[in-house]
Amino acid sequence: MKIRRILSTILFSILVTSSIIGAIPEWYIVEFTQNNWFYGNQTDIQWQDSVFRDIGQVQIRRADNWWEYAALGFEWNRNTTLVISSPLSDFRLVNIDDTTKTFPATIQVEISKKESALATISPTVVPIPIPFNKTSILPHFSLSIDVQPYPEYYGTYTSAINFKIYVDYGLSTQVEIGSAIFNVLVYYVQQSPGSGDPEDPIFTNLMVQKYPEADTIDIPQLENTQGMTTVAFAVFSSNDDDESNSYTIRISPGETFTTEDVFAFYKNTNNSVYVPYKLVVPTRTSSQTGTFTITPPAIVSQGYWSDYFDLAITEMNYPNPPLPYTTGDYTSLIKIELIRND
Repeated sequence: MKIRRILSTILFSILVTSSIIGAIPEWYIVEFTQNNWFYGNQTDIQWQDSVFRDIGQVQIRRADNWWEYAALGFEWNRNTTLVISSPLSDFRLVNIDDTTKTFPATIQVEISKKESALATISPTVVPIPIPFNKTSILPHFSLSIDVQPYPEYYGTYTSAINFKIYVDYGLSTQVEIGSAIFNVLVYYVQQSPGSGDPEDPIFTNLMVQKYPEADTIDIPQLENTQGMTTVAFAVFSSNDDDESNSYTIRISPGETFTTEDVFAFYKNTNNSVYVPYKLVVPTRTSSQTGTFTITPPAIVSQGYWSDYFDLAITEMNYPNPPLPYTTGDYTSLIKIELIRND
């Protein structure tokens, strides 16, 4: 069984505090907790109309030894930002069998159960100043979702919500201090057929979000620096809780006009001109010139097969000597496949 879905992105930011220069990741402890009721295809959302349901929490606190860094002359940095994104063009649930059937969804964020909602996420960037110091409450976000189903759009629906915590978000000193994916798998009125046992069907899904940086790659600059640019992230979700099963994710060049197994940018007006590069899954693979696979980890905390990883371009025009190319617009396609190993 193979599933491939390449989807666009929407990005939101929730500003937590005001800016102070300097950041050390070890200062912070970030904890994500997802509630299981909205995962695993066990919840019928026909009873959730116009009701925000709790899906989890994000908590931030100082590490116990943060003062050791302050003693060395570093200044505590409270400029923390929660960034929420989705592989879809907006927050919505998608039918597992028919992607034209979708339900709009709204994400709500509140600082604590004792206070009113601070923000309801809409297609804008929402800055929310929240104190983060010794004498006031530490950021503790409660996250909830409201789904608006349409009549007769029965079946199983999925989505993925990506949470990242940054210090100095958008600045040259930006540092990521925590991240998590909340996978959503629910049904409306009746479950889709799925695969395997009709009494306990299995659903799998693969979503890919392209980062904005993927549309503004400067080939000569990357060639000169031999640096790395993260271009996308992929999310594999399922309700498969059988540890005897296994999955493989295959990543390969997506061009159909050539049989060469090489990741490369091809000139739009002349595909005989190309610039090869290597692709890497940071912290999990070495840089690869062509098709490679990764293996999702075994059953994770929610009790189901799932995975999340970034894709990055590196070693632009690595041949020695480098290949010649001319100015112009270039395009590269990357194919990502989810394979269940039956």
